[in-house]
Amino acid sequence: MNKVFIGGYSGSGTRVVSMILQKAGYNIGENNMNETYDYMPVLKHIDDCWNGQECFLNVDEKEPYAIKHGALMLVIPELKITNPGSKFILVIRHGVDNILNGFEWENIYFKNLVTSQDKLIRKIHAWTESYKIALKDADYVVKLEDLCFYPEKTIQKLFDFLKIDKDPKEFTSIIKVPMTIGRRKELAKDTQIDLFNIGREVLNKFNYVF
Repeated sequence: MNKVFIGGYSGSGTRVVSMILQKAGYNIGENNMNETYDYMPVLKHIDDCWNGQECFLNVDEKEPYAIKHGALMLVIPELKITNPGSKFILVIRHGVDNILNGFEWENIYFKNLVTSQDKLIRKIHAWTESYKIALKDADYVVKLEDLCFYPEKTIQKLFDFLKIDKDPKEFTSIIKVPMTIGRRKELAKDTQIDLFNIGREVLNKFNYVF
């Protein structure tokens, strides 16, 4: 597969997926990235699409390319129109862990979604809505937890999907298990349950528990 896009909620693990594909021979836009491997030239176009303006999310990169920006998950249909034949890889991790680690999308893309004064409530609503949107059009989903704890098997499945003929054992050293996995357990149990219940529709799809 020559045209791949990678997205997921901020802090979900998109960077490690882009690093794996970079090692597999994909151009990830090295001259146009920030420190988290986000491909920055698409940022304005994401904002334009999200705000209902005309946008052209075409990527002018040498093929094969694997372009990563978390917020691309919000505009997958527009992305596919301007990049025909491309595939979208969505990265997900446990939502309650994720909102304790990610950037404040609730104040950028979902500021009118919920008016709760509770920051975590706003975050889990934004996380849930992001994945409900992305799951309609994503071509493949990678769970960060699977990548961390079953790396060889998970990389092999990803390579099978992308038709990459390489040994996954050569890529497992890229993966470092983040200390933030399971961080939700630092919260009071009632808080964990409340947040889980808000995100249940998405969390249940991937067999997450609180």
